[in-house]
Amino acid sequence: MNIENSTALIQRLEIVVAPLYDWLDTQSKDRFNANLVEGKWTIAQHVDHLIKSVQPINQAMNMPKLGLRTMFGKCKRAEMSYETISDRYKAELAAGGKAPKTFIPKSREFEQEKSIQKLKEVMSTLNENIRKWNEADLSKYQLPHPLLGKLSIREMMLFTAIHTAHHFKALKDNY
Repeated sequence: MNIENSTALIQRLEIVVAPLYDWLDTQSKDRFNANLVEGKWTIAQHVDHLIKSVQPINQAMNMPKLGLRTMFGKCKRAEMSYETISDRYKAELAAGGKAPKTFIPKSREFEQEKSIQKLKEVMSTLNENIRKWNEADLSKYQLPHPLLGKLSIREMMLFTAIHTAHHFKALKDNY
């Protein structure tokens, strides 16, 4: 199996977020917080959810590695591919999997420019963090995922691309 190196991870994330940013920039201020589809998150809530899902990864990647190993152990299995992670995530969603409460966006008004800028910042920080880590450590250390269990840091980066693409597709399909 071909494991993506850090450069490929960054490229994959940039390929996902660039069109998302372009799409968000075309949305009017009145649409950003509007409940346009009954029972679905607003555009602003999708952005807030993405921010909330990436911030803890950034925090973890800035922790001492000894702390990560103590809290979550080391990854002692072969890493999953992008396709495998994507398939597992889709299966979890189809089985009724949902985001934990801490990742659910609040029902409130969000300032469009600040929200989009914050998303860009957390994603940029994620890329910077990937650059700081060596290839072996991206595979060695792991973090818990609420639906998929423990994922290596590399797998968490792949999941972040999958998750961001999932929300971008929902936005394009519904709005």
